[in-house]
Amino acid sequence: MEQRKPRGGPSIVLLMSGDRRLRDALRRAVAVHHLQLVHATAALAGLELLQRFSETFRLAVVDTDITGLPGSVVMETLRQFRPELPVVCLSGRRALAGALAGRCLGRPIDEARLTQAIGSALRGGGPPPDDWAPLAGPGAIARAHECFRVSGDLVEAALELARGMPVEPEEDGAGPV
Repeated sequence: MEQRKPRGGPSIVLLMSGDRRLRDALRRAVAVHHLQLVHATAALAGLELLQRFSETFRLAVVDTDITGLPGSVVMETLRQFRPELPVVCLSGRRALAGALAGRCLGRPIDEARLTQAIGSALRGGGPPPDDWAPLAGPGAIARAHECFRVSGDLVEAALELARGMPVEPEEDGAGPV
């Protein structure tokens, strides 16, 4: 079945990853859906793009191995402050804590599964379903919401969330990239 370009609205996917191979695979996967790709190699840069150009992106693809912030913080930030934005989560070498475990596409990335996950996210809307347990404690979530209410800054809210997140396990160096 042929995918059609959506009428109106954004047609850009934001990839948050420092992995060039993943970027190339994603570029091919989003082309199937007639979308374009913008790439941020660091978490804070990706969140800044979402902050500055909030209506530009139709989908975010988050590599949990991104530099700058743990992937779980990025996912929780999107869940708390951009719940309308569909998200595809990709996991790499690092172990994932709590609610993200088993909810992300693993590596090595299968391009057919990635293309399917993108289509599913675009049809289904927002990021993680509400049945996910919050990744941050209630105090951290409340502080992040207050920070966002006062400053309107997505990056500052993410940094506040990061202060209340459990420490992620160290990378063990094992596993495919």
